[in-house]
Amino acid sequence: MLLRCVFCWREKYATKEQIKNAQAIVAFSFGARRCGPGHSNAFLIKIASCLSRKYELPIIAQSNIGDHISNSVYTIRESRIPGQYLDTYEVAFQIYELCKEHGFKEVLVLAHPDHAWRCKKTLEKLGLNTCVIDTSACPYDSLSTQEWTRNRLLFIPREIFARVLYLLQGKI
Repeated sequence: MLLRCVFCWREKYATKEQIKNAQAIVAFSFGARRCGPGHSNAFLIKIASCLSRKYELPIIAQSNIGDHISNSVYTIRESRIPGQYLDTYEVAFQIYELCKEHGFKEVLVLAHPDHAWRCKKTLEKLGLNTCVIDTSACPYDSLSTQEWTRNRLLFIPREIFARVLYLLQGKI
């Protein structure tokens, strides 16, 4: 189990049928910039907007994405605990709460491809049925304010550590 959590990098992507059966799109940002969403998030914004319009799906998104989408969006801006970093688990928990409130059970996970596995597994642990949208062309952002989201060489070691930590904490 531990080896699968650490080394299984990507899930199978959602089929057209799974996309049609989804009730919402949930979008996790990847990196941040002082001005604008940055390359990674701009890519995710485009996909979320297109899917939302085509399938008439609401979007629940982290602010670096949600603040830049005009479609129906519930935006997650901060942690429930003042001053705490808005990490993947906190975003997933707030997504879960919003989904529960609106009766959404089937969701499409939109995230950077190297981050999507953890996003999916965390949401599943919380009780949602998930499918991952193909974002394999999503770039890293060399100008991100978060060093670990600037390139794959910096992100992967941090992601492996995060997966082990989430597994030990029962979050995945």
